[in-house]
Amino acid sequence: MTPEPDMLVDSDESVSWKCWVAPGSLQFWCCLAPGLRFMTYCETTPKKAEHIACGAGYRSDFIFLKMHAPPTGLPYVIYYTVLAVVAIPANLVAIVILSRGRCGLSRCITRYLVSMAVTDLLVIITAVIINRLSGMYFPGSFLSITPVCSVSNVLTFAARVSSVWLTVSFTFDRFVAICCQNFKAKYCTERTAAVVVGTICTLGCLTNIPFYFIHEPIYVVDNVPWYCRIKDIRYTSPVWTAFDWFDSILTPCLPFLLILLLNALTVRYILAASRARRRLRVQSNGDTQSDPQMESRKKSIVLLFTISGSFILLWMTYVIQFLRVRIVNDYNFRSFNDPRFILQETGNMLQLLSSCTNTFIYAAIQSKFREELKKAVQYQFNLVSRLFISRKERPFTCFVCGKEYTCSSTLLIHQWVHTGEKPFTCSMCGKGFTQFSYLQSHKRVHK
Repeated sequence: MTPEPDMLVDSDESVSWKCWVAPGSLQFWCCLAPGLRFMTYCETTPKKAEHIACGAGYRSDFIFLKMHAPPTGLPYVIYYTVLAVVAIPANLVAIVILSRGRCGLSRCITRYLVSMAVTDLLVIITAVIINRLSGMYFPGSFLSITPVCSVSNVLTFAARVSSVWLTVSFTFDRFVAICCQNFKAKYCTERTAAVVVGTICTLGCLTNIPFYFIHEPIYVVDNVPWYCRIKDIRYTSPVWTAFDWFDSILTPCLPFLLILLLNALTVRYILAASRARRRLRVQSNGDTQSDPQMESRKKSIVLLFTISGSFILLWMTYVIQFLRVRIVNDYNFRSFNDPRFILQETGNMLQLLSSCTNTFIYAAIQSKFREELKKAVQYQFNLVSRLFISRKERPFTCFVCGKEYTCSSTLLIHQWVHTGEKPFTCSMCGKGFTQFSYLQSHKRVHK
């Protein structure tokens, strides 16, 4: 439990942290937000802790810890909570429906869409639930221990990289299917899609493993390291500098540019091909009706442009902020009210929103996906309604076995089982039945 503060040591309202000396110990507590306190140790007596808290090294640690923690404030809490509540079931629904293969899509496309939904689900779990909501609702939990924090960061980066590059691979697959007819039969297959998905996910994990070794604890309490701080070598080592540039190009710069380029080339090809075929039809028979080849590709084209367009729009703020920080070399924020931080967090919020939009895109443009979704909702509703039918809705009870029924006629038919009565008799052989439908089926034997 956090001890009651004894003496106010230091404070800074601009970053909302205060420090108190813990009574009778060589510790002081730092309150980084209302109801959120963190403890560290003093190297000297509590009386001199005042100078240590204000001295070199400690204040920067406290400010870093403040900025390392999830952003506080009601808008952030509401946004990330709603995002998690909506995104997790949305991606689960997409995974289940697409995996059934009843949406009228090729197996190649289905492979990509299912894998994208899986990685989007992992992004929500790692980036939203573990890295943000856990700090908002459960500050100082075991997830804040340095090794756990490092692993969660690696998982977040790996899921994000995999999700982004799977979107690129899907865009490239549709580009080949639409614009490269000679190459389509070899590339646009289920086997190729499986290889591409497996390769992207494997490389996404491997390329982010180094991030586990770049963190160190902010402080240690009872030999337990807490929170993650980037080591100084990250900014001084040429190797880490090269890796940082490689990672920056890998995500998000290159995927963003590739998706823009592939969509631009696809649009250019579609427009050129449409004009050429229109001229040929007009010259041959004056036919000005719609292009049947374009109609056959319509679903694939609409699916490509909606997914790619959504990705570009939702990632644009993040990419702009990312490039601004890299060019200006400005990484520091004084508080969560700093406009630079608000711009950065807005980019993060929109980027994470892209991990739940695909399901709504499928529901909007794919009629068979809507049908499967409707069936799933109806099945769940019927299942719940059956589980919660009350006794009052089954007022007719069998006095022999106690079974309950909603209407008296059904109960009467059931009671014939106990009495042995068979009111429906075959006129040809005299065999009796408890239900008229059974008699009708039996009469076919005599025909």
